[in-house]
Amino acid sequence: SILAIFLEEAVEVLERCDTLLNSWRDKLSDNKLVQNLQREIHTFKGGARMAGLEDLGHLSHAMETLLENIAANRMEATVAAVQALEEGCDKLNIWVEQLGSGQEPKIGKALQRFEARVEQLQSPQSEAIAPEPEEVTEVGTDEIVAEPEDKAETADQAVDVPSQITPARVSRKRPAPTR
Repeated sequence: SILAIFLEEAVEVLERCDTLLNSWRDKLSDNKLVQNLQREIHTFKGGARMAGLEDLGHLSHAMETLLENIAANRMEATVAAVQALEEGCDKLNIWVEQLGSGQEPKIGKALQRFEARVEQLQSPQSEAIAPEPEEVTEVGTDEIVAEPEDKAETADQAVDVPSQITPARVSRKRPAPTR
């Protein structure tokens, strides 16, 4: 099926994105890394849309647009931009894993949060605006514990905790996909 093909390709694309983001963080002026990352996100977006996964397509499109703006020097390449893209890739990874295990992805407000981060990057005082702090404890190389990103206002909202947890960014070597 198209979904199975997309899921296999998505894992590989997101692994390459992780590697590119780690390299770019250390070398922000390297426009070649930005272009390669842009190409990978574009590939992911096309596959998601072909598989009918519009929400994954929308988030990857917003990520691609950020990269286009940086590549065209309409926005500055900053660690904050790398962090926003890392968070976007983390969310895409979670959704791909959920789809791979037969679950419906818990989309929540991920696109709105990403767009808000990009807006902060575009504002002149963006350096003064830090992302909301996230309390993270690294338990090992494969297990990550993070506090919920959003606090529930009512008891009814607290029930859907899994969709409110955002993974922490930890650089680690993922196992190669099996074929």
